[in-house]
Amino acid sequence: MPSSTATGATGRVLRPFVITTYAPDVSGVLVPVLPVQCIACPAASSGACLLRVDHRRPRKTGPGFALTVMSCATHDLAFTLYPPGHVPHGRVAIAPIASTAGAGSPSELLFAADDSPRERERASIVATAIPSDPRVPAADAASPARRALDWDVTVFEAARDAVDRRAWSRAREGTPPKRWRTQGRSLALGAAMLGLLSASELRPGIAEALGVAPLALSDVARSFVAATGFRARGQAVCAALDLLTVSRSLGDRLWVAGAMSGCWGEPRRCDPQSGRLLALSNDARAPP
Repeated sequence: MPSSTATGATGRVLRPFVITTYAPDVSGVLVPVLPVQCIACPAASSGACLLRVDHRRPRKTGPGFALTVMSCATHDLAFTLYPPGHVPHGRVAIAPIASTAGAGSPSELLFAADDSPRERERASIVATAIPSDPRVPAADAASPARRALDWDVTVFEAARDAVDRRAWSRAREGTPPKRWRTQGRSLALGAAMLGLLSASELRPGIAEALGVAPLALSDVARSFVAATGFRARGQAVCAALDLLTVSRSLGDRLWVAGAMSGCWGEPRRCDPQSGRLLALSNDARAPP
C-alpha cells in the first residue's frame, strides 16, 4: 500500500479516503455511518479527533446523491465520506457494487439484467454457437455459467463498449459523459487500476491484491501495451476483468489495487459498529 500521503502519476497528492455505508434516514435522505476518527489519526488511536459534519456536497456524477464532508478540529482538515464503489475525483463507480445499503443483492454485488441489450446480444451469440440439445432447455443453453456482473455501471463500460466497437461521440455537443476523450480516459484508468500500466516489479503485488495469477496479469498487460486501437485496448482491459473472482471482496480488491497503482490514496473503511477507520489491505486478500 502507498504511504498515508502519496503522489500519483499525475502529480496529484493522494490522501487516504474513507468508505462508509449510506442508508436512508426516516425522511428518506441518504446519510452515512459516521467515523470517530479522521484520516490523519493512526488506526490504533481512539478519541483523539474532534469531528463534526461540515456540509453535504451535491454530486452531478458519481453516486448521484450528496456526499457528507467531515471536518476535524484536532488535525485541521476536512475529508469526504465515499459510498461503496466510489473513489475521490471519480465520475462513475469503479466496481459493480451497491452504493447504498439495501440497494443490491445480499452480497452487494450488482448483476446485469438478463434482458439488457448487451446481455441479450451475448446470449444470442452463445445460443447460436452452442449446438441444440433436446435434453437441455433453450433458456439454459443460452445462459452463462454464472450471472454476469453489471460492469456497465462502472468506469469499465468504456472498455466493454470498445470491445463492441462502440466509439463514444467525438462531437463537441456529444451527450456527456459518453464522449470520445472520456472513453479514452476511462480506458486508461481501468488499465491503470488493474495494474496493466504498472512497472513490472510492482505488478506481482497488484496481482496478489486482485487475487489473480501474476503471470496471467503480465500477459494481459503486454497485450494492452501492444494494442494499437481502442478496441484492442478494451479487449485487454476486459480480459483482465475476466481474471477476477466474483466475490464480496471484489470492491476491496479493486480499491487496494488502484491505490497500489497510484490511482488514488489509501482506502479506509469506516467500521459500522465502532466507527474506527480500518485499512482494506488485509481484507482484500482474504479468500472469497
